[in-house]
Amino acid sequence: MLALGKINSPEEVAVDNQGRVYGGTQDGKIMVLTPDDKLTAFAETHGRPLGMQFDKNQNLIVADAYKGLLSINPQGKITVLATSVNGMPFKFTDALDISSDGIVYFTEASFKYENNDRIGKYKIPSFIVEDH
Repeated sequence: MLALGKINSPEEVAVDNQGRVYGGTQDGKIMVLTPDDKLTAFAETHGRPLGMQFDKNQNLIVADAYKGLLSINPQGKITVLATSVNGMPFKFTDALDISSDGIVYFTEASFKYENNDRIGKYKIPSFIVEDH
């Protein structure tokens, strides 16, 4: 186990091209563990970072349950990509994957506090949400 007892409820991990392991915590931090076992805070979303993956530019794309779809550059600067579609805010953005052509597919697990899951597709500058 990596960083056992040092991270507050990690959900998902992503590994960058330098072998560093990133994980989101229950208290909104994204922690990074270096190959020499040093653990530091990389960014703080003030939400609940869940799914995450690096894009081809080494930005960490994050599905944050409370903040939506985020992009975090290598310096830790956070950019909000999407928080809603058609006036309907996301309620629990929780997982994602990035295709080889750069499209971010993600799940939004709660629509208006009901169990109506949605699958989203994000591509700059367009955004499409599909029911599933």
